[in-house]
Amino acid sequence: MDKMSLFDAMVVGTPEVFLTYLTSIIVIKGNIFKTKEFNLKFIIKILLASIIYPLILIIVRRNLTSFILIGCTSLLFLIFALRFIFGFNVRQALIGGYLGLFILMFCETFSMPIMNLLMIKYSGYYFDYRFIFSFPTRVFQIIALLICLKFNLKSNELLNFQWNLLSRSKKRTYYSIVILFVSTHVFSANYTDIFMKINLYNIDVKEIFFNIQVFYIETIVFMIIILVLLSRTILYEDYREILGSPKKAFEALLYNSTEGETHYYINVVKYYLNLIGIDGIEEILKKMKSSSKDFHYHIDKKLGMTGYNFKKLYLILEIFSNRVLEQVKFENMIVTLELNLDIGFNLKVILNDIEKRRLLKILENDLDMENLKFSLVDEGAAYRIIKDKYFELDIRIPYGDAEMDEKA
Repeated sequence: MDKMSLFDAMVVGTPEVFLTYLTSIIVIKGNIFKTKEFNLKFIIKILLASIIYPLILIIVRRNLTSFILIGCTSLLFLIFALRFIFGFNVRQALIGGYLGLFILMFCETFSMPIMNLLMIKYSGYYFDYRFIFSFPTRVFQIIALLICLKFNLKSNELLNFQWNLLSRSKKRTYYSIVILFVSTHVFSANYTDIFMKINLYNIDVKEIFFNIQVFYIETIVFMIIILVLLSRTILYEDYREILGSPKKAFEALLYNSTEGETHYYINVVKYYLNLIGIDGIEEILKKMKSSSKDFHYHIDKKLGMTGYNFKKLYLILEIFSNRVLEQVKFENMIVTLELNLDIGFNLKVILNDIEKRRLLKILENDLDMENLKFSLVDEGAAYRIIKDKYFELDIRIPYGDAEMDEKA
């Protein structure tokens, strides 16, 4: 049917196959460019697969007259490559292969009005200008690839969990998705087949032009509906799991997350629980030190094991950072945080009498430190304030597990 040349296979087929493979991988694995899997070995594999298949396609296109059969052959090769070259499991290879080719067919269908315009200028045998006609599809493929970087199936249980660990409901959902993809593939390929044969055999379609346009619109709408249904079906399974077993769903989320994503979740949890860890204390101390060369601090690293909420101590430091450092001139300010049998917080400010009176006025009158001190006492904390030669605030917060943590 189509005597594809080696040149066409390389300059048209290879970029098409390369983008299709990359899209299939990203749909399943997420943003592969930010993972350790994206290395020289991966690049060589995807390039070799992208070069080999167009060579096979030369033989396929010369012997098959139906674009539906050509599309099915491409799909089988794509699934085979994902399974055995890129190491996907069977479910990932099936869904990734179907989605990758489905996105390609969507881009081809969507670009056909542009191809009609190009054929007015480049009249003649369709395949003589296939390199030019392929440009609109490649542009849409790249756009689809960028969208898949944001929206993909990276964390989906249907594809990533062991088959025997999935519930019956999830298995039925998976079978339904596969059947849906098969029917979508045939439906979409049918329009491509009709379009190509009309142009190849110069069929006069004036009498059915309106029907062809309606068929085109129906195909696009059908593809969009399938994508929406797929998205909602997968979201339903995910939310069903979350509502039925939040703990299990959260563990699955962490299992599929990168180190950066995990730290983000920790910060979100801290925010909602109003928790401030020792890292938050260190952050504000660094900020204070950067604003004054006479500021010094020391933090006992063992405090990170306590899990204590340093919120109230953070408020004290925030008061000093936002109000005291700007209004009071001091010779030295020293903050020490240690873990022994208790959590020890010591803040010492060395300053002259005039500045000391100004400091006390800020702390006692303007900022009402008494409320903060009483709330610490409620926790069983002991504190003392020295106002003689220097200003010192010393707080001791009981921590019964300190010895055990220290041994650990």
